Amino acid sequence: MGTFKKYVNNLFFSFKKALEKGRSDVIKYLVFYVISSVVGFVFDVYYLAYVIKMLVEGAPWESVLKICILGAVFVFVNIVFAKYAEVQELVYSMKIKECVEMDIFKKNLDFTLSECINKDFYDEFSFVLNNGPNQIINSVQIIAKIITSLFYSIFFIIEMFNQKAIVILLITVLLVFHILIKKKISTKKSMITYNNGLKMQPLLRYNNYFTRLFYLKKYSYDLKNEKIYNIILEKYNEGTENYIKEHMRVIKKEAVIDILSTIYDSIFMTLVVPIILIFSLKAVGIEDISVYWQLNALVTKIASLYLFSMIADIVVLSNHIQKMREFFSKNTDKVLDKKKLLLPPSVLVKDINFSYDEKMAFSLKNINMRIDKGEKIAIVGRNGSGKTTLLNLILGLYLPQKGTILFDDQSIENYELNGQAFCLMSQNFNLYSTTLKNNINMGNFNYSEEEIQQAAHLADCDDFIKRLPLGLD
Repeated sequence: MGTFKKYVNNLFFSFKKALEKGRSDVIKYLVFYVISSVVGFVFDVYYLAYVIKMLVEGAPWESVLKICILGAVFVFVNIVFAKYAEVQELVYSMKIKECVEMDIFKKNLDFTLSECINKDFYDEFSFVLNNGPNQIINSVQIIAKIITSLFYSIFFIIEMFNQKAIVILLITVLLVFHILIKKKISTKKSMITYNNGLKMQPLLRYNNYFTRLFYLKKYSYDLKNEKIYNIILEKYNEGTENYIKEHMRVIKKEAVIDILSTIYDSIFMTLVVPIILIFSLKAVGIEDISVYWQLNALVTKIASLYLFSMIADIVVLSNHIQKMREFFSKNTDKVLDKKKLLLPPSVLVKDINFSYDEKMAFSLKNINMRIDKGEKIAIVGRNGSGKTTLLNLILGLYLPQKGTILFDDQSIENYELNGQAFCLMSQNFNLYSTTLKNNINMGNFNYSEEEIQQAAHLADCDDFIKRLPLGLD
């Protein structure tokens, strides 16, 4: 019961989140989807059976023509509403995807750099980012199908009151058997897909890394070297081969289930249902073809009810959403409620040990140093000796495994390092694809035009800016 409660809770958590991100579009989609589906149901089950009855009984062609015009209206309403529902689905999907992705990105800012570069964290973050928004979108479709299924069920129950006991009994047994089979098939396939997603994440991470090397600018010069290019290409091909091999293994499993499911559906819908219905109707003396048509269409519609297979989709959705909720509630090594550091402090580094990976040797070991306010110092050493790592620790981008860093005799973790007291000028800086003005004031858009121009002047950019068609813009 606890597990079922968790499934339902995660479904409604997702749907609530979808309403928060695109309420009006979601509601419009639900209304048009349900109306379209119900109109289609009434047309297939009742309207066509009524037309057949009129033809069998030899009704005047004028009456049949009028009914056909009514049918054309049904079809028109069904098509228009279904198409409008598709448009609304596209609109809310884009809105929800963007908003939920931004929530995940913002949450990621809570974590320290040392937490973010951990491969397990990266796999979790990527899995949530790749699947969470899509499952929020799926929750809307699940709710829409459940509402539609409930309407179908109401029609079915009303119709069963008009049938003989033996017909009701046989149809009930038929549907119970069908529910159990469909639930088994859909749950099996859904769990294979979900578990595959988790298992594939490390392979996807490996492959994505080598894919990025081919288009990132900073690697382009190295890749002009044919030997380096061939090594990277070999690694890329190896990663792709492993990913495809694992993915194909799962696709084959899913294909077997799909084939069995299709065979079962074909036999059930085209053989079992008609035979049972013909047998039961003959048993009670009914040979009216319109009654057979109506019951056959009704049972076929009910047999395809989403209520019978939804448990699998809800289980998968719940598993993904649970991962996302765990990510959002994940604790960080950062200390919250930090003080702002407004002026450069004295810096004391005490017995610092740091490693980028617990399985690797320490990049820094037993480091001690003091920098007084206003003091200018140079840290000199060989490549790879840990100079940049030490700076990253002082900037609070990483947290040491052992030792402490103090600002004015207080732990660095108590301070919010917002750039007012610290500024890092790296040898590898990022130039963003936006205006020159935005690149100058990146991180603080409160600077005035005069301050931006003064910064550009101090950086000796005056002549360069004059040559640009729009200057700073």
